[in-house]
Amino acid sequence: MRRIIDGDTFECGISRARFSVRLLGIDAPEARQRPFGPRATARLQKLLPIRSKVLLELDVRERDRYGRVLAYVWTNDALMVNEEMLRAGFALVDIEPPDVKYAEALRAAAREAQDARAGLWTTNAFDCTPAQFRRKKCA
Repeated sequence: MRRIIDGDTFECGISRARFSVRLLGIDAPEARQRPFGPRATARLQKLLPIRSKVLLELDVRERDRYGRVLAYVWTNDALMVNEEMLRAGFALVDIEPPDVKYAEALRAAAREAQDARAGLWTTNAFDCTPAQFRRKKCA
């Protein structure tokens, strides 16, 4: 693990090769989506400290249209980071077929967070979803 980009994307490397990883099944506020993006980014930083080692599990698609590796990310403690970001309330579910391997677990984690008003669910963060923000439909 080298660098956190935002709440659902980070940069890592193997030997000297660097690449970006996009967490499958979730959509977190963009880093520039104030004030919530920095909070989601900080949560991912807490889960994935710099220089930590992770296991990347692919589903059907290996990369997205931006060249990022699409993966379910596991810590050494067998914690799925994608699911934890949802359970902690710092992301929305974003299942995109054909990558559906953990769809039900991710949806359940998101329901838990919403029911418990965890993380950003205690705020109006998701009134403007990350997808709407990227399309400049809201601030």
